[in-house]
Amino acid sequence: MDDKFSVIVDSWTEDNNPLLDSYEITVKDVEKIDDSLNGLRFVITGEIPGSERSDFEKMIVSHGGKCTLKISPATDFLIVGLFTAFPDGYESAKVQYAHKVISEGGKLKIINYTEFYSMFNLSSPEV
Repeated sequence: MDDKFSVIVDSWTEDNNPLLDSYEITVKDVEKIDDSLNGLRFVITGEIPGSERSDFEKMIVSHGGKCTLKISPATDFLIVGLFTAFPDGYESAKVQYAHKVISEGGKLKIINYTEFYSMFNLSSPEV
């Protein structure tokens, strides 16, 4: 069995609205490490210090998870980065929508990027 695969997970559509429309992330030639995130859906918002968003997407996919920009009741985790261009306390539209999904009984968990690193027993990079 080939340990490399391509994943297409959703695609940008009209108006590029990640909350209302689906969009496509194509992660190519990712070496599968394990299935520890199998069946889990992740959404990322904000800047991830010391990493590119694509690094997180590759890490998720290589462990069997899926990445989307659209939050839905099927989303398991929203990974929240930093919003350095905004005032303290700023919440993105994705975070606000995630709170709505949770209040309606969704299984979604909001975690920050350091909590994501700890899922793999890794330390987040120094900022």
